[in-house]
Amino acid sequence: MIRKYLAFAMLAALSLSLLSLAGCGGSDGGDDPVSVTQQAFEKAVTLDMDGLLEVSCQQMREEIEASREEIKLMTEMMEGLGINFKDIEYDMSHMKWDLVEESEDKATVHMHGTMTMFAPGLGEETQDQDEKINLVKEGGSWKVCSPIN
Repeated sequence: MIRKYLAFAMLAALSLSLLSLAGCGGSDGGDDPVSVTQQAFEKAVTLDMDGLLEVSCQQMREEIEASREEIKLMTEMMEGLGINFKDIEYDMSHMKWDLVEESEDKATVHMHGTMTMFAPGLGEETQDQDEKINLVKEGGSWKVCSPIN
């Protein structure tokens, strides 16, 4: 029981840590603010650090790079508890993303709903999300540029 609690606490901490870096979940590969926010969310929860860098603004890329070692250590600790991050399944079907405002070079997307994580041997954990995510245009593409608190 303690192992399960500890593992879920670490999983939640790692997920929230990455989400705070992402600033922001089904992506269609588009380059509109909502699609980019969805892509960033999915890449964050699945630990796709390189993919996350691609959809993040310069400021966020610097923060992500600075956090790589911490994320690696947390992942190794989870593996020590017998949890492989690649085995975790995510249900983001109850997440919603709404475009709140958009100008030529700035946009805001409201991300809200619940995400459920399932880790084999541990069960389910649900996280509520309700954040406004800021994006900026860099090099002609939308990039996520705010953390989730």
